Amino acid sequence: MIRAGGGLWDESLKLYTGRAEPKGSSLEWTFPCMGAKTPNRLKFAHLEYEKNAQDYQGAQLCLIMFDELTHFTEKQFWYLTSRNRSVCGVDPYIRGTCNPDPDSWLIVGDDGWGSGIMGWWIDQKTGYPIPKRSGVIRWFVRVNNKIIWGDSAEELKAKDPELIPKSFTFISAKLSDNPLLMEADPGYRSKLLALPEVEKERLLNGNWKIRPAGGNVFKREWFRHLISEPILQQMQFTYKIGSWDTAFAVDKEGKTNDPDYSVYGLWGVTPKGFVLLDRFKEKLEYPDLLQTAYNTYLRDRPNALLIENKASGQSLIQSLRSCGTPIPLVEINPVGTKLDRAYQTVPFFAAGMVYFPEGAYWLHDYTEEMVSFPDAAHDDSVDMTSQGIIWYSQGGMSGGGKQVMRAIEDDYYI
Repeated sequence: MIRAGGGLWDESLKLYTGRAEPKGSSLEWTFPCMGAKTPNRLKFAHLEYEKNAQDYQGAQLCLIMFDELTHFTEKQFWYLTSRNRSVCGVDPYIRGTCNPDPDSWLIVGDDGWGSGIMGWWIDQKTGYPIPKRSGVIRWFVRVNNKIIWGDSAEELKAKDPELIPKSFTFISAKLSDNPLLMEADPGYRSKLLALPEVEKERLLNGNWKIRPAGGNVFKREWFRHLISEPILQQMQFTYKIGSWDTAFAVDKEGKTNDPDYSVYGLWGVTPKGFVLLDRFKEKLEYPDLLQTAYNTYLRDRPNALLIENKASGQSLIQSLRSCGTPIPLVEINPVGTKLDRAYQTVPFFAAGMVYFPEGAYWLHDYTEEMVSFPDAAHDDSVDMTSQGIIWYSQGGMSGGGKQVMRAIEDDYYI
């Protein structure tokens, strides 16, 4: 993330070039001493794992800045505060930026939602920052992993003179508070408005409480873009993609309480979007799953057959490769959570770029499962859908997905 285009290192080049010496290999800047005995250094680093906090044992860091503090754990934060010390003449201090996350330790404490370190600044009913508290400084001490708050340092010292209180504040901000960004990218606000409801509430309006729920991710009206059978028969598709989300009908312990479904979708791709031509959904034991996957391939002959490379999918890939029929198999290694992947498909649905056959017997069940996500008992159709759309839109079939991506940018965001 630090080295990503437009990320922290790129931005630091704009700020510090000509004022300090960069060292790209270690992501470090060295500033002129200006009378100090040792160089002033600014270093970009990561805490990928909780144990990485120990890498700074013994360090003296007069300034620590967290980019997206919700991405760090509470243990990482508190350990780094113990390294926030210096004898260089600069009073140690910490800064952090963050976007709303209803499950972050910043807002969820030992006493539940709203009892985290930022809780006083957030309205517990609405989840929005309280305007009159934004920027108000409070004081705290942390004793035995418990935070004790006060309105002043003196209030806390009166309780125990040996305590050394620290100050804390939260400053809420919206896009309208960043006129430079709005001027540089006038279309950015429209992109935020185009986000799914949950993400829009968080990133545009600063809501810390909203969570994904049925109807908040996929809207029911997005599934009303229907194509009649005569028109469907005349359509020419650039590619056809078969997408499997597989599951065993019996779990490892031999139980059959409510196992997941194996779901197959046949997607037709046009320059203007995707058509879900067919969907199969059933709880299958492995021999039946293999036979069904083979038969549907012979029937549909998609240009690519996508299967997730884990558990039953891994077994299915191996079996199909050894069946003697050349099948254009694509192993999928999903990135991110189910919800993350679902959100990547939402702009296509919202832009009206996902179509369905009129009168398809499976359409009602498919729609109900999608709009109920993530609250429904099963999300196999969601995974099948995300797999197919993401793979193609991110360059599947030798980059053909770029054409669809251009269409969504032209028709939706602008």
